[in-house]
Amino acid sequence: MGISIKSPAAESLIRELATMRGISLVAAVTEAVEREIAREKASQPPKRKRSEVLMEFANEYSRRVKNPIHSWEVDALLYGEDGLPK
Repeated sequence: MGISIKSPAAESLIRELATMRGISLVAAVTEAVEREIAREKASQPPKRKRSEVLMEFANEYSRRVKNPIHSWEVDALLYGEDGLPK
């Protein structure tokens, strides 16, 4: 695989970093990218389990909803005694 750097500014920066560290261009790019990835990961909040997110939502919902409609009440709300839609 290959990457072609077509930006003179980027190439110059890569060469400067490689020279300062006494490493190859590939090593300079690899190290710089690895550092940036680590920094990004450190700045992002930790991932939460889906179950934690759902429980948080359920708890918030139950605090906010005053008169919830339960699943066993849906039929009575949608259908009459004859079984036809209201």
